[in-house]
Amino acid sequence: MLRKVIPALLIAVALLAACGSGESADDNSGDTNQIGQISGGDADSASSDTTGDDEEAAVRLIVEGFGQRMQNVELLSGEVQSQIRNQYGPFASSDMIEQWLEEPSRAPGREVSSPWPARIEIYTIEPEGEDTYRVHAWVKYVDAEDGPGEASAEQPISLLVSYNGNAWVIVNYATTGAYTPVE
Repeated sequence: MLRKVIPALLIAVALLAACGSGESADDNSGDTNQIGQISGGDADSASSDTTGDDEEAAVRLIVEGFGQRMQNVELLSGEVQSQIRNQYGPFASSDMIEQWLEEPSRAPGREVSSPWPARIEIYTIEPEGEDTYRVHAWVKYVDAEDGPGEASAEQPISLLVSYNGNAWVIVNYATTGAYTPVE
């Protein structure tokens, strides 16, 4: 039963995150994986009464929430490591965070002032083993001239999202094609 209300809770959390709480982009160092924990439920219910649709909804919210944070990670900034921790911590596994901290140039984020990564648009979510999903998507880049829902460029990506016993987290992120201007 608990897992059936999870998508509604996730949507509420995502909406609250999107609206902001008056904090600056770097002022969420106290974040734990709140979104992932809500989507994952407790360990006992993780496999007993979870439907694939509920899991896919949780995975979708993790990936889309992560996509909204990408613009807050300035890869050429002197503060890139703290930005990676603060912005991606609620969405990615500690191993993924550590990989990006060791080599920030491989982390997703904002490389130039414009266009910037604004969102991730998912086109497939496929089960890949127990408690793991492969997500194929586009990172959509926008600039000041783009209207709502528009994009100046896009890049295909693949993510692996797994349930680690108490949260859904991104355990792998890879670009799968070239950054391409949208005409």
